[in-house]
Amino acid sequence: MGKCLLTISILTGLISACHTAPNPAGAKEISAPQPTFDTGKWIDAWVEMWNTYDLSQVEELFVTDDTVTYFSSEKQGLIRGIDAVIEHHRGFGFVKGGKTQSNKLWVEDLQLTPLATGAVVSGTWFFEKQTGRLQRGPVTFVYVQQGDEYRLSHLHFANYQPVLPAGGQAISLLGRPLYTPKLDESTLTKHTKNLEQARIQYEADPDAADALIWYGRRTAYLGRYTAAIDIFTKGIENHPDDPRMYRHRGHRYITIRKFDSAIDDLAHAAHLIRGTEDQIEPDGLPNAKNIPTSTLHFNIHYHLGLAYYLSGKLQRALDAYRDCLKVSKNPDSLVATTHWLYMTLRLLNKEDQAKGLLEPITAEMAVIESFGYHQLALFYKGALDEKSLLSGGFSWIDDPAVKYGLANWHHYNGRTEQAMELLKELIASSNWATFGHVAAEADLSRL
Repeated sequence: MGKCLLTISILTGLISACHTAPNPAGAKEISAPQPTFDTGKWIDAWVEMWNTYDLSQVEELFVTDDTVTYFSSEKQGLIRGIDAVIEHHRGFGFVKGGKTQSNKLWVEDLQLTPLATGAVVSGTWFFEKQTGRLQRGPVTFVYVQQGDEYRLSHLHFANYQPVLPAGGQAISLLGRPLYTPKLDESTLTKHTKNLEQARIQYEADPDAADALIWYGRRTAYLGRYTAAIDIFTKGIENHPDDPRMYRHRGHRYITIRKFDSAIDDLAHAAHLIRGTEDQIEPDGLPNAKNIPTSTLHFNIHYHLGLAYYLSGKLQRALDAYRDCLKVSKNPDSLVATTHWLYMTLRLLNKEDQAKGLLEPITAEMAVIESFGYHQLALFYKGALDEKSLLSGGFSWIDDPAVKYGLANWHHYNGRTEQAMELLKELIASSNWATFGHVAAEADLSRL
């Protein structure tokens, strides 16, 4: 755990200036804790205040004048004065008498430094929101003695930036490390064999664009997304005008939750393909009929739309998906684009346009692999009810997509609780690389 370290003499000076007459001995650290300061008592009271959202306790725990100061992890600048501190807590939802709520705060690694006129306690704070998002960082409490009790004179929060642990592939949008997904033995064996063949072909001709692309794609299929990005980066260095390199790296930037980087790559790829003839993009994981269902232009616009959508840039997502719809030439690509475009339109309150988008969608469409998106589009159209939708027996890829689409449908129809339940269920699964899982994280992080 990191610790928030502050110079004792500076802190003592702060306390002395605000609450006591100058004391030359005040800058000296006392060798033994003051018997009247109970770290557990005062920190526990503050933790209880946060876990009950009790606004009444703010005045009981803080110095109640204009000298109290507060640095928040959520707001820039110094908060000064008890009225401003109370208002800050009210902004988080605190109410007089407290309330039942699902967020949870706790502190660890507490370190006490007793002072002549008070005490300093430092440690690490953790805050887990009801959405599953976890924040953590250093915290410093400055207490001053007032009679027989202590009051908070200064509180300083900070946020730690999530650090990718050894073996991790990404940090989720809720602050949790994501590790290489586990594959069943058969899939692992198949992908490992394919990767070895791709590596041999690449090493035999490292300047060949196709060999590098397959080496990167096969690496990603084993869940080694950061390594795949490194491979595609090398491809961009060697083939800077090949849109396929940016398309594949952009896709994997989405996987590891780096949406701005994904947008940069995919927007550049869209620029490179402007005015060029579209081409079939071979599947790395062939479908049951071994018929590729997507093209280079489709994949670039599709993933660009997704990166914008996940970033909350809905108007830009709308433009990208409309470009994608123009190159969605078969049933599979059509239902996939329709699903994301429909959700985008609904979130932009363009319900009539969203409804009109569903006209070409029928139950008889010859969909080869995008079954989840097809069923969702039929559900949006009213041709399926929710029970029928959820009884589809979908694959590990389709299942998160269906749950996310349903959660979003509940959301923009005003059923927030049902939406939240589905989103939380989604992120509890291990399929964190699927687009439905990523989108659920994005929504929960914003909520």
